[in-house]
Amino acid sequence: MELSLSKLVAILVLSSEFCVLSKFSVRMKRSFFPVLILFFVINGFGQKPVQKWKKYELPSKDAILQFNNSATSWLLSLDPSGQVIAQNKIAKFPSVDTLPFKIYFDTSRAFSWRGFRTVKKVDNGYLVGFNKGEFGGSLHWFSESGDSTYQISLGNVDYIFEYKKKIYMVTGLFHITDRGGINEMKFIENKWKVDERFELPSKSDIIMPYKDRMLIITTKTILFFDGTSNFDFVKKDGFWDVLYPQSALILNDELFVGMRGGVYKINLNTKKEEWLLPK
Repeated sequence: MELSLSKLVAILVLSSEFCVLSKFSVRMKRSFFPVLILFFVINGFGQKPVQKWKKYELPSKDAILQFNNSATSWLLSLDPSGQVIAQNKIAKFPSVDTLPFKIYFDTSRAFSWRGFRTVKKVDNGYLVGFNKGEFGGSLHWFSESGDSTYQISLGNVDYIFEYKKKIYMVTGLFHITDRGGINEMKFIENKWKVDERFELPSKSDIIMPYKDRMLIITTKTILFFDGTSNFDFVKKDGFWDVLYPQSALILNDELFVGMRGGVYKINLNTKKEEWLLPK
């Protein structure tokens, strides 16, 4: 792993404070070791790329329950060399854009505007979705400055994205029930409204562009969305609903999905699957 100049300087400064030099040896005080270990942990020294993790068969029902109780939830990223790196870290709620203003929570709207937030900039302002899980959610429009707003619909909003010059809102809930849908948004009669809806087989977990389509990972499936209800399924019988997939990336037509307990990999062409663990 490459080190920046600032990090090298930091190491040298720490070493000069904690090391005792002699003509024939270098001795470190015990107090230096916690600092050194912390530095290595923060910077990922010794971290094995996911491609080199141990491969297993897909987990059984009993194993899934064990992984559900795991203290690790893998967040994936690519390092500069093209290796897939996994961190035990919770991903942020997905959002294409951010609001340039703070929402004023007055008494009458405070409940409707709370929860996780996803934002999409549109020509006349912002579409803002709210998600409070089993406690509901909503979709609102806000003006450019945030001083004007109206409610568009009720329901948990997972994500808002643009695809082929159209705006889509994804809704869903995984609590007692498991449902999801993709809603096309249209600006009609000077207001944003929910138009055509495409029912998903289950709630969406991850949505990402891939080539000329959108790849959607739901609680039970992996599919491609092309703007119609003709979903192209990569996998229909997923095992990961209670492992809560939170991040994904595609490298050389191989999809890596980070979730609780491990990383799932599937080749989008051959459909070959693997369950990857650090050891």
